Amino acid sequence: MKKLLSIILLLSLSVAFYSCGDDMEEEMKKPQEFVWNGDWNDPADPNFKPEGYNPIKGVWRFNWDTDRGICFSEDFKVYNVYFHPNGKYTMELWREKYIINDKAFKNLPNEIYRYKIEKGKLQYTHKLTEDKGWGSLTKIEE
Repeated sequence: MKKLLSIILLLSLSVAFYSCGDDMEEEMKKPQEFVWNGDWNDPADPNFKPEGYNPIKGVWRFNWDTDRGICFSEDFKVYNVYFHPNGKYTMELWREKYIINDKAFKNLPNEIYRYKIEKGKLQYTHKLTEDKGWGSLTKIEE
């Protein structure tokens, strides 16, 4: 009888440990910590691109407000863009400098946005560890 109780006790313990499996799955779903991947236009950076790296360069129009947009210039400045009914636009300097790599750009001194370009759209978010809050822009011109 004691052996039977011991076996039942051991089996019940294994069931108790089995129920902890969901906790590990939840742990796996947590977003990873964001790590800045350097400035790929800086010769001191290990990922330096001597040919230049600026995939977001150009004039972009917000998809949610077609009267406004952003211009990322060749010299790494950021401009607010205002589109007019006559088809022209004006620009106003917003940030003096940005730096960029394959995952994010940083408006100096320390405003970081993750970005991705898919199907001609520039998507960006300031949420570094969550996959939400994405804004979207369409490229107007280089």
